[in-house]
Amino acid sequence: AAIQQHDGHWVPGMLRPPLGGAEIVATVLAMRSLQLYPLEARKDEMAERVSRAGKWLRAAKPRIHQQRVYRLLGLGWAGVPPADLSKSVAILLEEQREDGGWAQLPGLESDAWATGQTLVALHTAGGLPTTHRAYQRGIEFLLRTQFEDGSWYVRTRTWPFQPHFDSHFPHGKDQWISAPATAWSLMALTLAVEPSTNVVVVHRKNSRSFSSEATKSPSPVASGKESAKPAKVKKKTVDFVKDIKPIFQKSCVGCHGSKEPEGEFRVITRALLLKGGESGNAAILPGKSEESPLLRFVSGQVEDLEMPPLKNRDKYPALTKKQIDRLRAWIQQGASWPKGIILE
Repeated sequence: AAIQQHDGHWVPGMLRPPLGGAEIVATVLAMRSLQLYPLEARKDEMAERVSRAGKWLRAAKPRIHQQRVYRLLGLGWAGVPPADLSKSVAILLEEQREDGGWAQLPGLESDAWATGQTLVALHTAGGLPTTHRAYQRGIEFLLRTQFEDGSWYVRTRTWPFQPHFDSHFPHGKDQWISAPATAWSLMALTLAVEPSTNVVVVHRKNSRSFSSEATKSPSPVASGKESAKPAKVKKKTVDFVKDIKPIFQKSCVGCHGSKEPEGEFRVITRALLLKGGESGNAAILPGKSEESPLLRFVSGQVEDLEMPPLKNRDKYPALTKKQIDRLRAWIQQGASWPKGIILE
């Protein structure tokens, strides 16, 4: 509240697109914070500040897609009815790509960040029903581009100026944009499975209209019907000797064997995997495959720590998707390692 400008906007404090860097984005997020977390004794003041921000947003001229999305969100949160936002909705709908997604910039590919936040804005502020064809095409794009671990990948746009810090979210150096992109995508999917209020919005520009008269098929929960329980499928136990040992011997032992191992890390016994290397952190966490650093390294999720190293892959081949899946399953099943086996 103290740093709001007289005309109602806020100055951005972070210049790292797309997470920050525009007055529209900063204003919408600050305004929303005052709405959600008002000071108890200053509610009237907070309401006045929100109103002032809304007036500034009405006059604001967004230059790029994300600014158009945030302006729509902000005006909706400021109380502007969907019927008055039909022009903004129409512009965003026109920007939808043939693949069903949206892009951050005209020269970039469609991605989960732009698509997820656009769908959220179109529905929550613009009143677009989740049953609308454009929304459904966006959902299809998100489902098609989601990774098996549940995340979405988006390439970073920020020029690196500091050493990479691993947050343990997937996708290596691109994890800091992929994490919020995953959050936007999840919000868009969540809205599509929850009941929504019927609305009708007219696009004055081309006299098109859309409504939520088309209804979704009720889910088993919504209709009060219980779905049939799926038959339990017994998971195949991964055999260390047959499935895991050859992977380590072919791709890992060469650099992490018994003699002068890289990073003081050896993969020749289970105990040494649990001990880890010079970092002091265990390479595998039995029963917790997705938290195991080794799996992240062989999957190429951590830049400069890919295993095998990129420069050595002519000699030590990278793991295939099938091998990574077997390693993941082996760790998840407890990382069983028969006694007496030492890899050389």
